[in-house]
Amino acid sequence: MTAKTWLHEWLDAEGLHDLASVTTALDSRAAFGRLVEAAERYQAQPLRPAPTSDRGIVAGRSLDLTSFLACGHPDCRSRQIDDLFSHVWHYFDEIAVVGPDAHGFLDAVGVRGLQKGLEYFVLGNAQVLFHARAMGVEDLLLFTPKPPACSSHFSELASEPALHLSEEATGRLLRLLEEGGSIEAASDAHGVFFKHKMLKNGRVFVNNDQIPKPMGKGESVLRRVARVVLRKHWLAAASDVFESRALGLPLGAGIEFEMRVVSELSGGVTVNDVAFHLELPALKGISVKDLLALRQSERESFDAFRNALRQAAKERIANAAGSDPAKIAQEIRQDLIEPSLNVISRKLIAAEAILKRKQVLNLGIMGLATACGVLGQIPLATALFGGATAAAVAAHVKAKEERHEIALNDMYFLWTAHEAH
Repeated sequence: MTAKTWLHEWLDAEGLHDLASVTTALDSRAAFGRLVEAAERYQAQPLRPAPTSDRGIVAGRSLDLTSFLACGHPDCRSRQIDDLFSHVWHYFDEIAVVGPDAHGFLDAVGVRGLQKGLEYFVLGNAQVLFHARAMGVEDLLLFTPKPPACSSHFSELASEPALHLSEEATGRLLRLLEEGGSIEAASDAHGVFFKHKMLKNGRVFVNNDQIPKPMGKGESVLRRVARVVLRKHWLAAASDVFESRALGLPLGAGIEFEMRVVSELSGGVTVNDVAFHLELPALKGISVKDLLALRQSERESFDAFRNALRQAAKERIANAAGSDPAKIAQEIRQDLIEPSLNVISRKLIAAEAILKRKQVLNLGIMGLATACGVLGQIPLATALFGGATAAAVAAHVKAKEERHEIALNDMYFLWTAHEAH
């Protein structure tokens, strides 16, 4: 069950179902006043909702509907939902994300010159919520307030020693950024882009005034900018890990460097880490809404599929020399999922071939039986027809048995999803 936000409450109370109706409501002083009241109620009691499923996960900052590690444009945040559910639909039942910021909204209310900004804020967040509804995923979202991932609000995170990077971990992560990173001056001359394949969209902007002074003689600009990038991702990861522990749920990091930082804070790889990074074959064109509907209609085969993934992940984690969940997920796909799908396809093709051969044989015998009847050879026709019927029944029974055996395959749900497309 979705833990609704203050914006949810207002949209539903006002009966608003699209951006046009939200725009109209924002022009009404009474409706806007009720929106402020909803935010104030939420601000007075910012509840951390209790998860309702043991198969839940906390979305990391690159996927949690905020703009901390991703673009804040409503279109981009809506696409975060698409990206998020490509990671979770096949295993998880509940996903914790961050709702609209009531504190920031209330701070801006009544400030001269910020009305247009408030309207943009409300419309942008409404667009994201409407997109979630259209996808059919709203009831799987658990909106929760994460600790702010910024230096100004660091006290809550600083109180947890386990959320600090060790000197060794900091060194490893900085080397990782330096080895594959480069900097490029921004066109407005106010900062630089730090470029690295492990970052969201391959780069992150750093203002000139954020770049620290050299820590030692000869420290390169690249390393100094890398320190800024690492700190940003560490603050995000610390906030995520804090919330993950508070809710008692695993954490899903959406980009590679985010995942590396989280791993330094949270320890070893878990089954949930592997499941989150599993990319399933041939399902790119199927809508999440259709996949979730199929989960419900094929619940028994879906549960078998999910349990098989869990067991495969447990076995590989126990035997893995490394700690890369994406690599383990790729092994499961290559060693278990794809071969199983191929077996199902071959068996179904073979079963269909048996039926077709028998149908052709039956048609030939039926034709001969008709000719015999015309010539008066009824006993021979009857014998031939009886033989054809027995063969058809045997073929049907064999095909049915093959299909039953196929339906027991742990990957049958995934094959069903592929065929539904």
